[in-house]
Amino acid sequence: MKRETYFLLIPMALLIMQSCSSPDRKDRDESETAKSAVVASTADTTDRAQAATADVSMNGDEKKFVLNAASSSLLEEAAAAVVVQKSQNQEIKGLADRLKKEYAKINMDVTKIASGKGMEGPALLSEVQQKQVDDLKNLSGRALDVQYLKMQIKTQADAVALYTDGAKLNNADLRSFAAQALPAVKENWEAAKKIGSKLNLSNTNNGDDLLNISQEDVKK
Repeated sequence: MKRETYFLLIPMALLIMQSCSSPDRKDRDESETAKSAVVASTADTTDRAQAATADVSMNGDEKKFVLNAASSSLLEEAAAAVVVQKSQNQEIKGLADRLKKEYAKINMDVTKIASGKGMEGPALLSEVQQKQVDDLKNLSGRALDVQYLKMQIKTQADAVALYTDGAKLNNADLRSFAAQALPAVKENWEAAKKIGSKLNLSNTNNGDDLLNISQEDVKK
C-alpha cells in the first residue's frame, strides 16, 4: 500500500512542478518572441523605408547635389588641413581654418540628410581630388599660398553655383540645407578673392591656369 501511494505521489509532484513552472516559462518565451518581433519589424521597416525614399524622395538632380556637396566638402577639408599646417601667411591660414570647420559641418549635415533617405555620399577623395591635395603638400611658402588661393577662387565659385541650384531643389530638406549654407559659401568666395588681390592674383581664366598666374609670379 505504501509503495503504491509512493508511486502515485511521484507523477502528482511532477505535474505540480510542471504547472508551476509553465507560466514563468511561457511569460519568458512570449517576452523573447515579442522582443525579436519588434527588432525584426523595426529593421525591416527601416530598410524598406530607406529603399523607397532613395528612389521616390530624391530625383536625379537631388542625388547629384548630394554627391557634389559631399565630395567638394571632403576636398575642402583635406586641402585646408594642409594649408593650416604649412602656410606662414596668417590671413590664408585663417581662411583655411574657417573653411576646414565650415565644410566639416556641411559634410556632416548633407550626409545626415542623405543617409536618412537611403543614400550614402563618398567617404574618400577621388583620384583627381587626392592629386590636388598632394600637389599642395609638395609646395611651401608663396607657391603654396598662391596655389591654394587659385583653388579656392575656383572651388568657391563652383560652390556658390552648386548651393544656388540646391536652394531650388524639390526636396525640402536639401533645399533648406542649401539655402542656409549659401551665404557662408558666398562669403568664403569673396574672402578668397580679396586675399588673392592682395597677392596680386588675377582672376582671368586662361586655359589651364585658372588665374593667369605665371610660374614667375608664383615664385615672387
